[in-house]
Amino acid sequence: MKKIIIFLFLLNSFVLGIDLIKEDKKNKDLKEENYYNIGNILTLNKKTNEYKRVLQIKDLLNKYMFDFNLLQNDNSIIILNKLKNNFNNMKLKENVNKNYFGIVQKDTLTYFNRQQIRENNDSIKKQIVPILSMGTKIIHLLKLKDRKIKIEDGKKYNVFCGEMESDSCITAKNIEKLYEVNFNYITINDLKLEKKIKDKFLKDEYFRNKKLFELLNKKNIDIYIKVVEAPYIYFEEKQDFLNIDILELEPNFDMEEIYENTTIEKEYSWLQRKVHLYSVKSTLVTILSNEKYNPIIRNVIRILYNNKTYLIKEIDTNWKNVDFDYMKYSNMLKIAKKEINLNKVKD
Repeated sequence: MKKIIIFLFLLNSFVLGIDLIKEDKKNKDLKEENYYNIGNILTLNKKTNEYKRVLQIKDLLNKYMFDFNLLQNDNSIIILNKLKNNFNNMKLKENVNKNYFGIVQKDTLTYFNRQQIRENNDSIKKQIVPILSMGTKIIHLLKLKDRKIKIEDGKKYNVFCGEMESDSCITAKNIEKLYEVNFNYITINDLKLEKKIKDKFLKDEYFRNKKLFELLNKKNIDIYIKVVEAPYIYFEEKQDFLNIDILELEPNFDMEEIYENTTIEKEYSWLQRKVHLYSVKSTLVTILSNEKYNPIIRNVIRILYNNKTYLIKEIDTNWKNVDFDYMKYSNMLKIAKKEINLNKVKD
């Protein structure tokens, strides 16, 4: 196994920036007394690639004598609300917790900012700032093969995308707005499932997808929208897709302000053609935008960059799909941009 190259000189500069969030020695999460805890990273649940990826980052940072706590959440909106609340608490210097970082979907970050401006006249662009891209998720729109559906002006469709504040539904709302279509959102409650079935629907992802494919076949829903990295394990069973197809999204300039053009073809054995879709970045964000925290941000980026090959070869080949060089964020932290550019030059 290839050894990780550990740059010991990083330790001193990193410690300079964590005086305000140095972990209490009594904290049971620390493996040794001389580990430094940089706070909490809020991420999605255990079934997601985001959660698995953050666990791998935790193991990597441990080799540099740093640690953090990993907290699960149901969606990016919940994560952003927690970060915003802690940012405000830090300003007031009361009820401060350790929620300093989060992994959120880029479009949800944009949506949340618009929501805060509309409801509270309060932009979060200077409060919650992107640091690093942490993966690419594909917008899957599933429909019946024999249904002629086109996302265009004035069309009306019954759509299932999960809970209304889920990341997939935030994406669906953006598609609805930017393509000027009308989506009627079918929720879990609208499905009127028996309690036992409903519980299984919520807990068992494979069962949930089977049930949704049934609803597509019965034409109870027109489109099932799922935003997830491809290939998605629950979409790989060829037998399930005998009558199901992916709906293509036509190019749209407004979409390209948030999303990236992409195509999929070989990701799924049942897909017999190349399909144009859009993708969205999972993003590591922080509320530690004050310059005194720059050593933390700088060294997290350096550690990840310096160990990208190790992560791909020794930990998980899916790290090859993580683009650390991606910087299309309007409010990206300056020190993060600077460090990414420096590491790009080294490569």
